[in-house]
Amino acid sequence: MKTTFWDSIVDFFKSISHKKPSGEPVNQNWEKNVTNQPKDPLTISNPITEETNKTNKTNAVAEIAIEPDPIDKPQEIELTPTVPDGQETLPPELIELQNKYPWRSLKAKLPFAPKVLPEPFYFIGKDKQPVAANRSEMSFVKELLTKTAEAGLPNKFAFTMSSSNEIVVKYRYKLLGRAYLHGRKHQMIFKVNGNTLVAENLSLAECKKLLLIWIGQIKEAAKAKEKAA
Repeated sequence: MKTTFWDSIVDFFKSISHKKPSGEPVNQNWEKNVTNQPKDPLTISNPITEETNKTNKTNAVAEIAIEPDPIDKPQEIELTPTVPDGQETLPPELIELQNKYPWRSLKAKLPFAPKVLPEPFYFIGKDKQPVAANRSEMSFVKELLTKTAEAGLPNKFAFTMSSSNEIVVKYRYKLLGRAYLHGRKHQMIFKVNGNTLVAENLSLAECKKLLLIWIGQIKEAAKAKEKAA
């Protein structure tokens, strides 16, 4: 039987379809071809390193924050005793007289009525001419006369004005002292047992407090006169 061309083609395809398997695995060389690929594609190393660095930085900041600040260390404070207003300018003799003549010992049980001063009030100047008192001088004289009346003493004062604008204060013709009440800081002069004591840089309120020394001297002299009689 003569073989035709078409019979040859059919025999060729039949031989291919009946070829037995070789028994070799298809993926035999897979691992050799993929050696450069990571074995665990889910493993990520860089984020862990960054997280560790952040933690270390946070700990470093925390350590710096809790270090003690040298400025907050307790400092030693030296305490100095305070001096009452005005006493830093007073001679010790005047401070002693202030303690000797407190108001509670000068105030009388039966006070006199205080004298009402005319306004304006005038002093007698050195040339025998009247000199008008300023506001501080007027307040000073009113305080002196009021405290003297409350101490139960009669008004026997004489006020004159010196050429240097000092009020010269006498009681029963005896000199008690002087007061300069011009400007912001004032001055008072006291006559004590023949000595002259000066208090400087005083406010008007401080001058009024020192008036108790004059009132104490007047009252002490009055008691001594009563005992002598």
